[in-house]
This record gives sequence, structure tokens and C-alpha cells, in this order.
Amino acid sequence: MAKRIFTNADLRHSRANWYVCDNVIKIKKTVITSITVLAVRQKYIHSLIILLHDEFCNRLQQLYEEAENEKVCVSEIREVVQNEFQGVTKEETGRIVKYAFPSSQRKRHHSGTNYFYKGIKKRAGYNDNQFIDVPHLQDDQCAKCLENNSSLDTLQKLTGQLRSDLDKEKQQNSAIRNELDQVGDRYEQKEIEHAVLEAKSLIQKQHANEREIQLKSELDLVRKEKDRTFSKLKEARNLLDSEKHKRTLLHRHAKTSEATLCAEISKTASLNIPVIAQDQLISDPESKAYSKGIGSGTFGDCFLRSYRNIEVCVKYCRQSSYEDVVREAEFIRKLQGHPNLAILFGISHKKEPVPYIVTKFHGSRKNTKNTLYYLLSQKQCQYSANDFIKLALECAKALMHMHNNSILHNDLKTNNVVVEIVNDQPCAVIIDLGKSCYIRNARVKRIPSHERDAYRTRYPHIAPEIVNMSRSKSIASDVFSYGILLQKMNYRCDKKLEHVVKVATEGKPEKRASLDTLISFIKQSV
Repeated sequence: MAKRIFTNADLRHSRANWYVCDNVIKIKKTVITSITVLAVRQKYIHSLIILLHDEFCNRLQQLYEEAENEKVCVSEIREVVQNEFQGVTKEETGRIVKYAFPSSQRKRHHSGTNYFYKGIKKRAGYNDNQFIDVPHLQDDQCAKCLENNSSLDTLQKLTGQLRSDLDKEKQQNSAIRNELDQVGDRYEQKEIEHAVLEAKSLIQKQHANEREIQLKSELDLVRKEKDRTFSKLKEARNLLDSEKHKRTLLHRHAKTSEATLCAEISKTASLNIPVIAQDQLISDPESKAYSKGIGSGTFGDCFLRSYRNIEVCVKYCRQSSYEDVVREAEFIRKLQGHPNLAILFGISHKKEPVPYIVTKFHGSRKNTKNTLYYLLSQKQCQYSANDFIKLALECAKALMHMHNNSILHNDLKTNNVVVEIVNDQPCAVIIDLGKSCYIRNARVKRIPSHERDAYRTRYPHIAPEIVNMSRSKSIASDVFSYGILLQKMNYRCDKKLEHVVKVATEGKPEKRASLDTLISFIKQSV
């Protein structure tokens, strides 16, 4: 709970409260003193009444006597007492009668308006407040009666004076109580006003805090919207810069001189890679296979075309440079001659906006979906377990041929293996050498640490040492990719390749088996 800081207003309020409290204390002291004096006087009056009590009783017993089944009106006895003793109240008269005549009872008349004392009657010598037969008194008795009458008169006067003083004290006490009530009301009113002011201030503070929280939330929303707008603007700028760069490249290609083009063609010719123009690639409008693509990947799209009456696959490399296309074509040309590797026809001119590479189409126009991935995804397949083992063996031989020529594939997976029919037998062909490199040029792939888990999930065929950046690309990493390929083919091979998969996918590259060993294991499983 936070400590309260007292202000000048609080100090003034506390002084006012102190002043009111001080006055209340003084008034209370006065009231207590008055009540004390009043109590003392009442006690004194009571003692005087007790002194007169016996005198009253004796006087009543001279006038009345006890008698069973007799009754006297209450108003009559009150009148006698008032005449004899002035200032005596009705209550005191009742107590004196009860004291003088213990057996008497005060009852109500059947009319319901008058009261009477039962068990009392007038003496024989009393008539209309006068004694008829008054006995003769002696001198000493007369003196004693006179003395009693004078003392009784004195007590009656003193009682009357005390009663008047008591009434005055009551009036003063009543005035003091009224003043005290007024002071208390004013004090309570000030307390209420102070409490109302404090409640208003608390409500204002609460409203201010709520408004501040609302403004902060609105500010956060504005900041988030601002960040989104900046990110969209940044993306738009990047896209604009990319388009400008493409336009610049296209403009440069358009302005390329004939001499430069001839020099590039001659350079390509020196690599023994033919250049195929776009108009040499024929698309048959009557065939649906020519109108649709036969495959797509990260770096390009593949289309079925006809070149010199031969069905070819044209791979448009939209994300690759012309030098990348030339390098891939060089790898295919160098590996040509192996039955399980692609056959190169040529590449595009450098002036083409999107470079492309032309290879033989390993399939038929009726069946363009002939990748190993597609065959494994089908519930029913026309090939037997031995056919799939044969395909696995052919992939191993093609990969070993690449390694013997110091070339790494670096992206071996089921999408990069196609199956064609040769002499009524399935034949595996490894394609897509876009990520291939020479063994001597292999480098460590740079993968940020926060992207490695996602990269490993998206590309499970990549060796763990490549993802962890502990080793560069190597023959062992290609063997790991081949092992993942066998793992996906194993259920089609009646699980005869489990041991081969295990030794090919070891976590440590030095523990993985060589391709020669894997080929011997596969031959034993047939």
C-alpha cells in the first residue's frame, strides 16, 4: 500500500477538525459538570423527601384508615395531599399512600375514567378535609405540632426552590445538548464533504489511469501498423529494385553487339556445348503434353518440346544465371555415355531473358509423370520388388560414375530420378545437376542456426554434417542422400534393403559404407 503524502489542504483540514473536536470536548465537560450538579441536587431533594416521608405518612394515617372492602377516590387523596403539602407530585403521592397503607390497591373504576384506592376509608372525625371531633392537645403537643408545621413549610419551600433550580438546569442541559448536536452535525458534514472530495479525486485518478492504458494500447496498435507498413514498403522497394535490375540486364542483352555474341558463341563452342535457339524447339499444339509443364523445382520449370523430331526436356532456369546453366551443361556433357545419366542436347543463347538447358526426355508422351517419387506415391505399381532393387542398383552405379569423374550431385532424391522403359525393362536415370560441383571445389554450406531445424525437416536427404556446418559437401554426404533414397524404396523392395539403409545413413560420415560396399550388399539381396 502506497504511503499518503500530506498537503497544505490536509493540514488546514486537520486544524479545523482539531478546533471542532476541542469545542466538542469543552461542551462535553460542561454537560458532564451540569449533570453532576443535577445529580447531587436530585440526591439532596430525594434525601429531603425521605425526611418528609414519615411526616406525610403520619398525616395520611390521621385522615384515613385501612378498611377491607372500602375505597377512596384517587383524586380525593391527591387533593388532600396537595392542600397539606404543596409541590408533591402524583407519583410521590402514590408512593406515600402505598407506604402508609401497604394493603391498599390502586384500581380502575368500571366507567374506565376514574381510579380509586381499595382498602382505605375516611376516619370518623374527618369531613371535607376538616376534623369534626378534634381531641384536645396539651401545650407541649401544640408546640410540637407548630414546630413540625414550621419545619414542614420550610422543607416545602426548599423543595419548590430545588425543583425550580432543577428545571433551569434541565433547560440549560437541553440547550447544551442542542448545541452539541449542531456541532456534531457540522463536524459530520465536513467529514462527509471531505470523503466526497477524496472519492472524486480517486475516481478522477482511476479515469486517468484507464485513459492512459487505452492510449497505450492504441499507441501499440499504431506502432504495429506502422511496422507492417514499413515492411510492406521495404518489400515493394526490394521488388522494384529487382525489376529495375532485370530491366537493366534485359537492356544490356538487347544492346549486346554482334561481335560479343559471336565471342560468347565461340566460347560455348569451345566447351563442345551446342547452342539451341528458341525457334528450334517445336511445341505440338495438338498434344496436351506440350501445353503443360512436366515438372517444376526451386530453380526452374521443365516443358516437353521437340527438337529435330526428338522429344526433349527444356528446363528454364528462372533463378539461375547463364554461367550456372553452362556449368550444369558441362557436368552433363562430361558424364555422357552412362546409361543412367541424362543426355545433353544444348543450351540457350546468352541473350535469352531466361536461360534454358535442353536434355533428352526420358519417358513417353503418354506418361510424363515418371519420376521415382511419383511411382512410390502410387498405391498400385506395375513394378515388382526385384525391379525396384534393380533401379536402386542403377542409381548407385550412376552416382559412383559421377564420383569417379570427381563430380558431386549434392541433391540426390526421388524427384531427381526418372524411370523410363528400355527394352520393356524399367531403367533409372539421375537428372538435375544444378547443384553439382567438383569435389575439389566443395564448400561448407552456410545455414543460420535458427533455420537449421526447419532446413533439416524440409530437406531430410541432406547429410547432418552439412546442416550442422561441421563438414563440407563430400562423397559421404552423397552416400547419405542415396541411403535416404533407399529408405523410401525399401518397402517396395519387401524390406530387403534395411541393412543397406542402415550402413548408408550413419550419423558420422566416416562410418558410412562406400558405394562399392553398398552395391555388393544390394546384389546379395536379389
